Amino acid sequence: MEGACCTPSSKGGCEEPAIAQCVCKVDSSCCEVRWDFHCTRLVGEMNCGSPCSAPLSCGDPPENATCGQATPLAKGGTPVQGKTAGTGTTGGLCGGHLAPEVWYSYTLEQTALLDISVTTSFGLGVGCEPTLRPVIYLRDGCGSSAKEIGCNEYELHTDKLPPGTYYLAVDGRNGDAGDFSLEVKEASPCTGDVDCQGSPAAPACDLNRGRCVRCTSDVHCTSSFAPACNAVAQQCVACVVDAHCKDPAKPRCNSDKKICVACLSNQDCKDPLQPFCNLKENNCSSCLEDKDCKDPTKPACNLPTGSCVQQGNCCEVTPQIAGCADDSIEACVCAKDPFCCEFAWDMICAGEVEALGCSLCGPVCMQSADCKDPARPVCVPSAGKCAECAGDAHCKDPAKPSCKPGSFRCTECVGDAGCKTDPARPRCALDQGTCVACLSDADCKDPKNPFCSPAGSCVACLSDDDCFSWVARLRPGDLDLRALPLRLVLFRPGETRLQCDQESLCPTGRLL
Repeated sequence: MEGACCTPSSKGGCEEPAIAQCVCKVDSSCCEVRWDFHCTRLVGEMNCGSPCSAPLSCGDPPENATCGQATPLAKGGTPVQGKTAGTGTTGGLCGGHLAPEVWYSYTLEQTALLDISVTTSFGLGVGCEPTLRPVIYLRDGCGSSAKEIGCNEYELHTDKLPPGTYYLAVDGRNGDAGDFSLEVKEASPCTGDVDCQGSPAAPACDLNRGRCVRCTSDVHCTSSFAPACNAVAQQCVACVVDAHCKDPAKPRCNSDKKICVACLSNQDCKDPLQPFCNLKENNCSSCLEDKDCKDPTKPACNLPTGSCVQQGNCCEVTPQIAGCADDSIEACVCAKDPFCCEFAWDMICAGEVEALGCSLCGPVCMQSADCKDPARPVCVPSAGKCAECAGDAHCKDPAKPSCKPGSFRCTECVGDAGCKTDPARPRCALDQGTCVACLSDADCKDPKNPFCSPAGSCVACLSDDDCFSWVARLRPGDLDLRALPLRLVLFRPGETRLQCDQESLCPTGRLL
């Protein structure tokens, strides 16, 4: 691979922020999870940067490989069989730049709608194997001045189009190529709601588009839960303006969420006991931060309930209250576990006080003689609390010879030096106090196992994306998966990863 952002990584994003931002608009997992092989293909696919690989050449191109040689389609909606081959030269606004494409033309003799669909055959592998994930784009002509009317995968439904000849390309996502079946149906635009009576889900006629839609005005929205029409999305919603909100407890309309809420600003909160508007929840509350709490007996603001409270002991569970009474302990725990300060101080949060080395939760002591619990036999003078150990000398178990500072618990290690006796586990995971094989991918030197797992072991992959060349990508409905002896694993939202149980069904795949 050549060019920027062309090297897969176990981390999200890449070295060029502008390219990463462009790619992640299409697939957010490339920034949020990992920059995998799929993301490097999107660099060129979506024109975010120089392609990371050359366009595929999948056999000899057919006669209709260019727009100027488009094959005319007959009327009637009869499916046409085709195959993409050759080298990709163009693409639509939604993709297709790395894959070969074929072109068709369709002539409208009168104003009409076009409903276009492409179905593909099943195959395994990537690239020139028959795994075409089709990209369809429609233009009003050929050449650089042609206007793109629409672009989508698998299906494309146009608004009403004037008479003329239109040019349709069947392309592929991610460099895919293969066989397909193309169907183009022509329909008359609606001229009024009466034309949409046969479709309960779309009873209104959008005269500008000529399409039947869910609503064009409030009159089409008859549900008391969604009485307003969102004109942009043409969907029925709870509100568009405040007038749609009839509940006195929720008189304002959140224009972003299209729901009725109690407040949009502090001015909407008339109750002197709840003068603040929580913009995240859109409800009136007693406080938004600790400084809003004037009662010295309740000095902390509990954001989940919007009320001033007396926070509890950090070593104890307070399930209805976020945070705890000691600011330094609270900050220490919440730096690792934000849930504890945002929602509730639950059992996990209380346990993390010691586990993260934020403080001790044992009984108060002056000397070890005060510590009666066999699990906490030692007094830690600096903390004045009983603990498991105050130094390595207190750790008698050979498997846990080190006393971890802060938590004062006996652990396997407190640094890499404690892991020298086991070459297979040379690194110390400080949070757990255990020896592991790796802390990052850099520790994994075996090319067959290049990724460091959360458990601290070197593995061949952390996600399906790391096994890109072994999988077939399918969308729901492509075939009846139950009829094939395959093992199914979630690949990406809306797609499925396949691994073969029989080698004959997986000529380019990986036998399980």
